[in-house]
Amino acid sequence: MKIAYLADSYIPSRAASSIHVTKMCEAFEEIGHDVSLVCGTGPLQSGNIHKFYDVKACFPISRLSSLEWGLKGRKYLFAIHVSFYLARIQPDLVYGRCRHSCAIAALLGYPVVHDAHSIPPESRNLTSALLRWLLTRTKVRRLVVNTQALRQVYEDRFDIRSEIRVAHNGATDPPDDAYVPKELCATTKQDIQVGYVGTLKPGKGMKIIEEIAPECSWAQFHVVGGNENQVDYWRDRLSSVDNVVLHGFVPHRETHAYRQHCDVLIAPYQREVLLDGGLNIADWTSPVKVFEYMAAEKPIVCSSLPSLREVVTHEENALLCAPDEPKSWVRALCRLKNDQMLRRELAQRARLDYERNYSWRARAEKVLEGI
Repeated sequence: MKIAYLADSYIPSRAASSIHVTKMCEAFEEIGHDVSLVCGTGPLQSGNIHKFYDVKACFPISRLSSLEWGLKGRKYLFAIHVSFYLARIQPDLVYGRCRHSCAIAALLGYPVVHDAHSIPPESRNLTSALLRWLLTRTKVRRLVVNTQALRQVYEDRFDIRSEIRVAHNGATDPPDDAYVPKELCATTKQDIQVGYVGTLKPGKGMKIIEEIAPECSWAQFHVVGGNENQVDYWRDRLSSVDNVVLHGFVPHRETHAYRQHCDVLIAPYQREVLLDGGLNIADWTSPVKVFEYMAAEKPIVCSSLPSLREVVTHEENALLCAPDEPKSWVRALCRLKNDQMLRRELAQRARLDYERNYSWRARAEKVLEGI
């Protein structure tokens, strides 16, 4: 099929959503489809976007200026521009995360698959009304959600006439030739290296790291991600803690080396993870980092949230801890420090689960099956 992938993501950017978009485009191509990505232009610049995300240059990328950073009403302008783009390429299927653009495509008569990763806040009546309209169109062939928990929310709140399919996020195999950053080469006195790769936004885990690092003098924590202001903020807060290294933002293709360097990888999500609009997504989040941890074949310590328990199981492919009990995280890390066999077993099971269920290719096949 000729697929137009519509994304209201800025590409390139530091957001996990942009990783998801580019990896899915590559996966669609791998299973035999002809994909064109339409997205926005953000503040982060890169000469080679495919290289930036470590994906094959097998699909064209059109970045529309109507989705420029900070432009008022940008999503609606983007949707209008998309209508002209679709008329030019005449796709067999429109696939997208952007509900505004998907609505325009359905209105114009194109078959649509909407890939939803959240719901609009109920206070935003226009956006909610748009989503309700979109989900009742016969041209919407399928609604894709990334957790069972999110599926339940859609079933409870919306009158959906199309099929709902749950497809968790994914990852790709780490490259064989991952470089080793200079700052990771130095030997340390700590017994184990603990890694976190992701955003530093509230609710994603830094509060847990701040509380447990002083209690784990035998571990060095590597934090990869965040913008300059976030990194400066946490460097100031953790100035007296000498076993936390804030590496800052690292291009996605280079994050593999940091994961491989670590003995344990953590995903310390809290019970409240807020988007910029104030929406709490903790109940249905499906973080890409967890799947990348699994692909890296490293032992994982993860928050015991319902949506995460759809993927990771305590004592089988991860150790799960209550997000509001720092002492349980300290105990889990101490246990892994002292038990190399447990580390190896958890890592191997997580890797096997990734290979069976959670590659981007497997997700691409699942979301398009039968279409």
